[in-house]
Amino acid sequence: MGNARAVVVCIAGGALFACTAIVAFTSRANAQLVQTECKTYSRQANASLPTEIASYFSDSEKDVVDAVDQQLFKQFAVTRCKRQYGRTLYFLEYPVQRDNGVCHFKHSNISHLFDESGKYLAEKAPQIGFKEHPLEMMIESGAPCPVQDFAGYVLTSSLPSGVFHSIMMFWNKAASSEAELNRAFPALPRDQRVPPEVDKFRNADFEKFRSVLRSHIGKPLPVMSVGLSVNIRPEDTTHYEIMVTDPENANRSWIVGVDLTDKGWVFVDFSTRIA
Repeated sequence: MGNARAVVVCIAGGALFACTAIVAFTSRANAQLVQTECKTYSRQANASLPTEIASYFSDSEKDVVDAVDQQLFKQFAVTRCKRQYGRTLYFLEYPVQRDNGVCHFKHSNISHLFDESGKYLAEKAPQIGFKEHPLEMMIESGAPCPVQDFAGYVLTSSLPSGVFHSIMMFWNKAASSEAELNRAFPALPRDQRVPPEVDKFRNADFEKFRSVLRSHIGKPLPVMSVGLSVNIRPEDTTHYEIMVTDPENANRSWIVGVDLTDKGWVFVDFSTRIA
């Protein structure tokens, strides 16, 4: 823990889910981007904790009631992201758990607990505590699980670990050969919601996406995020979106829509986001 890493931070907007809760892990579509440096501090690293994070942990510890809670509490961490422009951001990283071959932990924005100078605001803590709308970071991994600041974790939303495992199997299989790529991502369905001339550009982007995947056969592009589509009806819980970043252009991301059917995952939609 505590290793510095440069990341791209989303200031406004959002493509899949709450933008402000995913800073330091991925970029978002239709957003202003700014270079940021983040460091993750474990609760156990008392000697190296910044003052405001030490204050946060000390204040939170008053709610720890027994030895079991104390042991769990030590596994929490806080990521501090210092931005080139704008105020510093803080994220609570929950203890890492593992099931279905997937390591995962909850990730929550706690920036409101610190003022613009970085001072911890103890009076605001009881309102939220450890439970402000956490998203979840996931990765397929053997034991022991990587620590919270490992770069390979994928941001997820409303996603059971078993579904994540299944989607990652679909994605990795598609990258295993050109035949599997063509099977997973055939011709792009016509989007009746947009004029033909707009759909023409969409098809061009899709062919660019397939071309990049083809050049990475055997080396799947890293998945940045997976979550339920924001465009689905409440009763439809089988449509998910996979986001990947164009390795040739960090400001361009592709959103791949997939549906779970009785035949497995089926590609149904595609869009491009330019930061």
